[in-house]
Amino acid sequence: MTERRRYYMVEGLSERIEYIYAKTGLTQREFARRIGVRPEALREWLTGRSSPSALSLAKICATFKVSADYMLFGKRGGKNETD
Repeated sequence: MTERRRYYMVEGLSERIEYIYAKTGLTQREFARRIGVRPEALREWLTGRSSPSALSLAKICATFKVSADYMLFGKRGGKNETD
């Protein structure tokens, strides 16, 4: 499966966070530090046990150059969104 096709198949918020996290190549600790949360919080998001706050979601969008529309609804809008 191509990277672009996989991008469009990502279903929910936790899956989109996981996709962005995996694509960065960062450790969970590094990813969490970049957006200002504990690694435990990131793990909870990745497993779907909890969701990020609006502020954390905004930090993910700004840090990794993805839109809130993509994160919340899966709608791709800009050229920079996970390429």
